[in-house]
Amino acid sequence: AGPAASQADPPWPAASVLAERQRDAEARPLFQTAEPLTFTLTTDFKAIDRDRDPSSTKTYAATIAFAGPDGTTITRALKVRGRGHTRRGLQTCDFSPLRLEFTKDEMAGTVFAGQGNLKLGTHCRSSAVFEQFVLREYTAYRILNLLTPQSFRARLAKATYVDGPTKKPIGERYAMFLEDDDELAKRMGGRINGRRVYGFSRVDPDHLTLVALFEYMIGNTDVAFKAQHNVQVVETPAGARYAVPYDFDYSGLVN
Repeated sequence: AGPAASQADPPWPAASVLAERQRDAEARPLFQTAEPLTFTLTTDFKAIDRDRDPSSTKTYAATIAFAGPDGTTITRALKVRGRGHTRRGLQTCDFSPLRLEFTKDEMAGTVFAGQGNLKLGTHCRSSAVFEQFVLREYTAYRILNLLTPQSFRARLAKATYVDGPTKKPIGERYAMFLEDDDELAKRMGGRINGRRVYGFSRVDPDHLTLVALFEYMIGNTDVAFKAQHNVQVVETPAGARYAVPYDFDYSGLVN
């Protein structure tokens, strides 16, 4: 952005460290297959639903159960919280999007190995059409993955939600895990820059053209590259910056 901002940047790690981080991020088990991941999430969903403050970071105890490499069921504790401004704060949705917070050590050797925080895209309301919106948004992510590896990875999932206090299932729906911001940056050999000061001339023009055309083709106006609305900027040690979009649920392709 300028000399003052540049001086505030932390020093870059050695090239060997960046390369190791890149290899680790690329190899995360969660994103090695497109097969839907079946899991059961148990928590106090009523309490999460009541927590409608978009700035709230209160977490709730939860457990997640999924199949291990040998087919046996693995159950792990984690923390869960709601997220999202429109869908959460304005009560647009009956079921809030979620953020899952794992303890990395406990996830070693599982499909969630290496994961710390993950966004979970969920259905908005109980109607079947809202489950289709999840599938359509997942498709948008996969289309962008085909166009460029400099994009967020997504993993389709089949979720069973269980009410913690009563232990009663409250629904089975398609959902979607989205790659963490920092994991994206590591996979691209860089880091996230969230200063929100980069105009079009300050990011890679070829990549910007590609993702802007992609947004146009899926009919998405819920994006602002300069303001970094639904966009993350990844910068590399060489000084390149890439505007990577996400959140396609308001696009014409989805809804």
